[in-house]
Amino acid sequence: MKKNAGRNVGNKPKQPGSERGYRVLFWGPRVKGIFSHQIKRLLKSNQPHPELMEQALLGVERFMYVGNHLGAEQTSLTVSRLGILLGEIQAGMKPFSSCRSEIEGLLEELEVHWARESALMNKPTEPAEPPAPEAPQTKGPARREPENNATFAYIGTPGFPLDEEMARFFLEELPEHLYKAEQAVLALEQHLTAQEPLNELFRTVHTLKGNSAFLGLVEIRDISHAMESMLDSARKGRALLDREKTQILLQGVDLLRKMGINLRRRVDEQTGQQPDHPPQPLDWQPLLVRLRQME
Repeated sequence: MKKNAGRNVGNKPKQPGSERGYRVLFWGPRVKGIFSHQIKRLLKSNQPHPELMEQALLGVERFMYVGNHLGAEQTSLTVSRLGILLGEIQAGMKPFSSCRSEIEGLLEELEVHWARESALMNKPTEPAEPPAPEAPQTKGPARREPENNATFAYIGTPGFPLDEEMARFFLEELPEHLYKAEQAVLALEQHLTAQEPLNELFRTVHTLKGNSAFLGLVEIRDISHAMESMLDSARKGRALLDREKTQILLQGVDLLRKMGINLRRRVDEQTGQQPDHPPQPLDWQPLLVRLRQME
């Protein structure tokens, strides 16, 4: 089986947690609605356009990202099966025409599981208790707004509500993604035409692009997207990698790491915690321009 079949969608879902139920109501229906629309668009075509397939696989990653962390176990397993099937179709391992009925069946199964699990997570699991008396707020730092006088410390779309729990999940996964990306670039420096590190790097920045776009982290999204486009050109033979490009890719990885530090500062500030690291100055637009010029 080819490595890119199914993408990174087979992670074991986390156990449901009643405290996360309200987040399903906010994030879940939106992601689920977009994903269902993407799959239905695929089913309307005799042979789906590659861009439609890419959008559907990105939808799988987003839905898995939400479903895993919100505890929609059966929904996540169904989306994972659908993602693996779409990956096999994209890789040429199965013809789309013979998989149409299986895709339709999985989509129907997804609707059933989602309706049941989202309803369960919104239903109180314990009898209501009388409210406890409010304790005087004498402990802990006051909630702070982001530092408006340090624009380089702010990551994300201004005015876009940052979901703190989802952002922390993103930050937990970010070091592993960046480590994989850095190792892949270093391998490409040794062998510029090696396909395995090229594909590994492409998959990693593709995942970062999708997850950051979902959270409204426009800076991380734009840098990841520009890196992805350069790598896609190399994969398809439209442009060759060279030492200059690998150096630019390393700078991109380092910039994403600094953006992660500033994002963690933003989350800490929103939750009233003292940030552990100083803000990182981010002059990211020039690097974005260079990446786009090298596509």
